[in-house]
Amino acid sequence: MEDDLKDAVRKFDRNTTIFQNKIDETIQLKKELEALKTSLQDEISELNGCRKTIEDTIRETTKASHPELVGLMTTSLSKQFSKLSETLDDLIQELKSSHQKQKRKMKKASLYICLAFCLGSLLNGLGIWHFFPQQTNYSLSQRHFEYLREGIMFRHAFTKLSPQEQKKLKKQMGSSWKGYYEEIMQS
Repeated sequence: MEDDLKDAVRKFDRNTTIFQNKIDETIQLKKELEALKTSLQDEISELNGCRKTIEDTIRETTKASHPELVGLMTTSLSKQFSKLSETLDDLIQELKSSHQKQKRKMKKASLYICLAFCLGSLLNGLGIWHFFPQQTNYSLSQRHFEYLREGIMFRHAFTKLSPQEQKKLKKQMGSSWKGYYEEIMQS
């Protein structure tokens, strides 16, 4: 048991040492990367400065050595740009008019859809009103009417009885209620 514990402590110490070494290596790599980053940023800013200088030099050299070429290119490019601008203006006008036409078509279509929906709803309402009865007519036979009248009279009289009389009456009726309801349902 002690050997296992000592072995585990040794492994733990060894792993701790390895882990600490890895941490130190990572910290060192981080410092080196930060130094490289700073160095790269300095070089990028130097290159940006050089680029501007090179562009200025090329521009001045071109103007000095070939001024007629620069003038020709400038006029040619300005003509091309003006043609392109006119073409784009025409295209924009066409798109605007097409957009207006589509808007008008959509308004008409929306109105037709709304009108169709309203007309359909109105026709549905009229159909329901016309085909469904306005008054409900229950046809009762004379016998059903008598049962109904007797039931109303019984209910009215039953509430006027005392609770003991109500219990006594219910007990005397017993299963005769079943025959009464069967007779009503058959007719």
